[in-house]
Amino acid sequence: MTRRLVPVVAVVAVLALVVVAPAPAAGAHPPVPLCGGCTGGFEDAAADHGANATVQRSELTLRFHENGTATGEATLRVDERAANRFHENASLLDAVARDAFVTPERSERSHWVSGAVVQGVENVRAGIDDRTVTVRFALDDVARDGYGGVVYTDLFRRNGTVGGIDLQVDEATVLGPDDHVIVRAPDGWGGDAIRFVATDGSRFVGYGGYVAWAPDAGAASYVSAAASIWTSEASTEVPRVLSVSWIAGVLAGALAGLFALVAHRFDGPEWDDAAWSSPGRLAVGYAAATVAGLAVTYVALAWFGLGGLGMTVLATVPGVVVAAVLAGALAVVGGRVRRPVARLPTAVLYVLPVLAVGSFAAAVAAPGTAALWASSTSVLLLGALGVATTRGIRPTLAVAVAFALAPVCLAFPTLSPSNFAPPLGLAWVLVVALVGVPLFALGRRRGGTERRGSGEGPAATAD
Repeated sequence: MTRRLVPVVAVVAVLALVVVAPAPAAGAHPPVPLCGGCTGGFEDAAADHGANATVQRSELTLRFHENGTATGEATLRVDERAANRFHENASLLDAVARDAFVTPERSERSHWVSGAVVQGVENVRAGIDDRTVTVRFALDDVARDGYGGVVYTDLFRRNGTVGGIDLQVDEATVLGPDDHVIVRAPDGWGGDAIRFVATDGSRFVGYGGYVAWAPDAGAASYVSAAASIWTSEASTEVPRVLSVSWIAGVLAGALAGLFALVAHRFDGPEWDDAAWSSPGRLAVGYAAATVAGLAVTYVALAWFGLGGLGMTVLATVPGVVVAAVLAGALAVVGGRVRRPVARLPTAVLYVLPVLAVGSFAAAVAAPGTAALWASSTSVLLLGALGVATTRGIRPTLAVAVAFALAPVCLAFPTLSPSNFAPPLGLAWVLVVALVGVPLFALGRRRGGTERRGSGEGPAATAD
């Protein structure tokens, strides 16, 4: 590294140290019950009213309608003594049902309901036949009309957690509007009707997600369901992610501009003897950085509980791995092809922001995939930025836009509950900038489309 670049790298390093601070990891989220009032909540509410009911079997049916509502029916088989009390006192049964399904705060232990998937119920009506209690209720604003006659619900996603959903009943059935078929459901939830049956092994039913129904099962219906859900998600998720990541995005864009401004500093002959001046040595350096990054992640998480620091470093590792692979490939190809970086078409640089925008759009539906893409291409983008500075202002701006979108895509998974602290966006940008300096230098010095003199420095070609 030349002494002229020491102040630039020092500023980035100091900023990284300032913004990397310990972040508390989120606590583990246990599974939430599908219907808290159906078993535990009902027993708790009955106990508070002196009924001491035991639910011996419970079933739940939910039907979603085109008007945005859903109706539910819970059938609970109770012990004979409790059944006799409910037969004798209908108002007692009504009070127990309301406490279990509507007002859990009136029952000390019926906290199941406040954390259940089925909550906020209305119009509770209870009856009993022999020993079977039937509780009917309604749910408002739990379904949406989509494109092409699609009806979809986010109920199983909205009220779920990272711990997933526990059945807590013996059997549950989820139905859509009449004359509609399922076209979208979480893995394992398919069929004409979604039906869960408790087994001796587990009552865990999955992690939830969107469910959609359409008038038919044609390809157009699947596309309409995907478009409907994406539009709904984008209207809420995009503002949320921008509110927590726009500063990191601005910082990334500013650093890309800073790199472009100081790019000429990498053209001097003193860089010919730099430790990372060749792709081979750069590949070895990035491989070592990968090992160091994993070690720092382990120490931060396992030894010191620094979730924010550990996850920030871990989020840089995929980009360092890709950089090591790229540098290694250039070292191999460079022995056979003259100046392979200079042969990179400028059009490829214009594709990068298109891919970044596509990743941003995909993040709405697949946040984890988009975040992995952003992490994996982050260091690579700085190498591309080095090449772009040799090709003109427009390619440079294109790559800068792609780099500015990277921390935004990285932030999408942080909107969902997690057992881990999220990466620190500002710190991640600064760490990527630090580890990307050698690849930027390589792209700058070898990316010019014309040779200048006998050195490897890039030519200042017009766009």
